[in-house]
Amino acid sequence: DKFRLVYMYPITFISIYLYILNNRQSDLINEYVKGIKKIFNFQLIIILFFSLLEIVMGDNLRKIIYKGNFDKLHINLLGEQGLRIVSIIGNPINLSIILSLGIAFLLFAKKGVFRYFIISLSISIVLLSFSRTSYLIILIIFLMYIVFNRKSIRKIIFVVTIPIILSIYFFTNNTMTDKVSLVIKRVNTINVDTLNNNIRIDNWKLYIENTVANNPLNFLWGSGLGSSNSDSSQKVDNVYIVENSYVSILGEQGVIGLTMYIAIIILTIIRLLRLRKIKNQYTILLVILLSILFGSLFNDLYVNNPFSQYFWIIVLIVNIKIKINIYEQSKEKRLRINLN
Repeated sequence: DKFRLVYMYPITFISIYLYILNNRQSDLINEYVKGIKKIFNFQLIIILFFSLLEIVMGDNLRKIIYKGNFDKLHINLLGEQGLRIVSIIGNPINLSIILSLGIAFLLFAKKGVFRYFIISLSISIVLLSFSRTSYLIILIIFLMYIVFNRKSIRKIIFVVTIPIILSIYFFTNNTMTDKVSLVIKRVNTINVDTLNNNIRIDNWKLYIENTVANNPLNFLWGSGLGSSNSDSSQKVDNVYIVENSYVSILGEQGVIGLTMYIAIIILTIIRLLRLRKIKNQYTILLVILLSILFGSLFNDLYVNNPFSQYFWIIVLIVNIKIKINIYEQSKEKRLRINLN
């Protein structure tokens, strides 16, 4: 499964990239993007529906959906049983990050009043996932929205305040008031002291020390796929719970692999910024990419679906669009020269 996520996605998308460019199928990538948007919209609605159903039904719904895997769900936290929402995703962190990206999609790629209701609902569900990483991702998304729309103060005030007001209303509902103190308690743990004493940091150090730090060959090429794992339920000997994409890549694929991965990221961001100057619609891809990259600091998102898929889809779209844009500019330049 890890081989598929780390290697097969890039190979598949490279094949698509070469096919579209070699056959000059520029319209194909546009249809591809439209299809992705429709699928993402549908997924978001389904996930929110089952999240609301889970709030009402609790463990009864979880047992129907997950059956024998119910006991493996990470739903207990802060001394409370069944506290965290998992919807149909099966993991509260994955659920909350998907919804966070959905919020970004609604903010930057959608219009209309109804989106504020969906954004507010998504924020509320993310809060009930009790994922600190997603809390920070949502904050970063709204900050990026403010930065990219800083010339329109009215728009910023409207877009930021309406979802907050609706989310507060959601939590002041009689059935949700008992969750407020728990959410506040969770938010209060987002500080430097918690980061310093976080077991994840210790796991990162231990993993690096035991895989690449004292082995020059592993330092360059890594210790191979499978030496890190973000799923504690599948822990075996010589496999470390890392929960950091960059540390995992360093341990599994060495400095060479990490350098290549970072180079792809930097190149994609640079090209996204260039595309954004041409069409503002590429802002959403930039925001989603940066959100995934931030989330990767605290989770192995590079081997975690759908985030691994999202990452390579963005890389594919951006590089195809840049190449098509360069080709069209070159074609126009040759045409002008011939006319002259």
